[in-house]
Parts: sequence; C-alpha cells; structure tokens
Amino acid sequence: MTREFGVAYYGVIYPDRAKQDFEEMLEHGVNAVLLAEGEFDAWFWGDALSRLVEEAKGAGLRVYIDL
Repeated sequence: MTREFGVAYYGVIYPDRAKQDFEEMLEHGVNAVLLAEGEFDAWFWGDALSRLVEEAKGAGLRVYIDL
C-alpha cells in the first residue's frame, strides 16, 4: 500500500512559481497534489494548467484535478 500525503493547491496558475512550490512540498514529505481549479480557469488557462500538471508530475508528485 502506498501512503499519500497531499495538499490542495489553488490560486497559482504560473508554472514557474508552481515548480518552486512543488519542490518545497517535496521537502516537507508531500507526495500528492490536488489542483483545485474553477471551470473558468480550465477554459481560460487551459495551456497553463497542462503545464502545471507536467511540472507536478515531473517533480514526482501524484496529481489530482478537481473542477
């Protein structure tokens, strides 16, 4: 069984900033992240959201998305 320790991540849409946050999460033992985004965010920031998912996975986090 794999244990998860995750956090909800909301309000940051800039992948460069998120990358720094994801690295800090890992330093604190976090291994999962919930990207909580509104429907407007998904529509307006779709490309950036895709990059957030890529950054999180690249950092080694398990990613969940909640609209």
